Amino acid sequence: MKVFVAIVALVVLALLIFIFTPLESRVDRRAWLTNSKGALREADTELHKFGAFTNYYSQYITVHSYTNQFIVDGTNYQCELAAECERLKYRGFLTITTNQIFVWVDKKGGLTPLVAPRFVPAGF
Repeated sequence: MKVFVAIVALVVLALLIFIFTPLESRVDRRAWLTNSKGALREADTELHKFGAFTNYYSQYITVHSYTNQFIVDGTNYQCELAAECERLKYRGFLTITTNQIFVWVDKKGGLTPLVAPRFVPAGF
């Protein structure tokens, strides 16, 4: 009887791991995206206030100059800075434009302006 209970407990535990692991991963990616937004906002504020910024935001997030220009649905987005996150480097990176709009640049070539307050890229 004890062996049966132990096997059932292990099966239930395994099912819970398979159910909750993708959800945790999604929450983790969104947290990294939020942290990247914060680092970009802070760097943008420093850049406009002092003319330069210090890259000290996190050991996992790197902010650098990024001056590419994108046109998405007829809207021109002039980028100013980009944040690359160690956890998201194979998915893409986040940029901030000169008028403080975030644009997600997917590694597959997709561009997504994050114009709504709670909007996140697909797959997040």
